[in-house]
Amino acid sequence: MDNELVIKIKKTRIDNLYEEIRRAINKTSSEELKSWGKESGILFLKLAGRRAKGLLNAIEGFIKFTASETFNTIKAIQQNNLKTHIINRGNTAKGNIVKLSESSFNFLKIIISNLFSNPKEYAPKLFVVFIGFLIGSGGFDGDGGIPDTDLKVGIGRHRSIFTHSLLPALIIETVAFSLVGLVNIVHKNLPKNHDPFWDKLKLKNKELTTGFVGGTCAGIAYHLLVDMNPTADAIKPYSDLPFSTTMEGHQAIFGANAMVEIVDLKKKG
Repeated sequence: MDNELVIKIKKTRIDNLYEEIRRAINKTSSEELKSWGKESGILFLKLAGRRAKGLLNAIEGFIKFTASETFNTIKAIQQNNLKTHIINRGNTAKGNIVKLSESSFNFLKIIISNLFSNPKEYAPKLFVVFIGFLIGSGGFDGDGGIPDTDLKVGIGRHRSIFTHSLLPALIIETVAFSLVGLVNIVHKNLPKNHDPFWDKLKLKNKELTTGFVGGTCAGIAYHLLVDMNPTADAIKPYSDLPFSTTMEGHQAIFGANAMVEIVDLKKKG
């Protein structure tokens, strides 16, 4: 009985929120809404261009790295110094892993410190990041989440390029920040005694949206890395690539999309 009452209360508030935002939008001028729509389109193109640039930079960096490593390896062979070269490259890789681990640990310490010093401000941010990550990834096993929504149209469409790529992240980021813009525009037209949710949303909307978008995109990237599974001899490949490629090619596409999103995380917001 108590559970039914709670559900009814929550549903009533959701209905009220929907009704308030609907009225606010109806009171907003068509010029403002057209301007918002135009800005949303520009935002989509901007975010797409940012990812395209990131992909080109990633490809360029990979080509340069591969060429440099190949040249140095050939040089080491010519100088009968291959063993030393391999040891040096191993030490460099180990050093990079240590630096990455130290950076991750320091980042974690900052998060924990902020949570203890100002939990009211940082707990909600961390919460939306975590929720976004779960929505994007499907969990730490990388099973489910946004990429696996292609299963709803049949197992034959599973691992579609339209869901297992950076495209969902691009759409989510565009929609999320477009909604921030919409709330900012229509807020003045809300009823006088509107739900305080809208005031809180307007006050913290960009921060919370950035956290949610970052978490969701990170989750999608994580899911793609799990699907890539570089240690496996075979994986479930893409179902609808417009060209044929090897199993390694499919893995490379998974990995490239994931890395572009990971690099793009620092540019959110």
